[in-house]
Amino acid sequence: MEVGNTIMLDQSGDIVIDDKLRVPILSQSPKVQQDIAMIIKSAKGSLATDPSFGTDIVGILNAKGDQTITEGLIRNALQQYAYTKYINAITVTTRRENREIYVTATVTLADKSVITVETTI
Repeated sequence: MEVGNTIMLDQSGDIVIDDKLRVPILSQSPKVQQDIAMIIKSAKGSLATDPSFGTDIVGILNAKGDQTITEGLIRNALQQYAYTKYINAITVTTRRENREIYVTATVTLADKSVITVETTI
């Protein structure tokens, strides 16, 4: 499966620059993992060229900790990704003390490979 290339981003979404001042390029599985993490972390509609990109963050906030609703909203976002064939599992853990939502998503891709992505919202 050809998924193209993209630049490497850190956990906060900033571009990574290595010690030789180069920007690393991702392809294959690492690229897809980063794409999925960015879909989960990005607010739906935040990408001007693709209003369906991202997760309904407002819906997650309105769910007030309801894990079933949150998992469903994340599932809807990941189904929009071109390389997603099947979403195996989504696990959501809310930590009120730091107001973060920890997400683990296991996804089967179009080439039948399975990847797991862990990220926070």
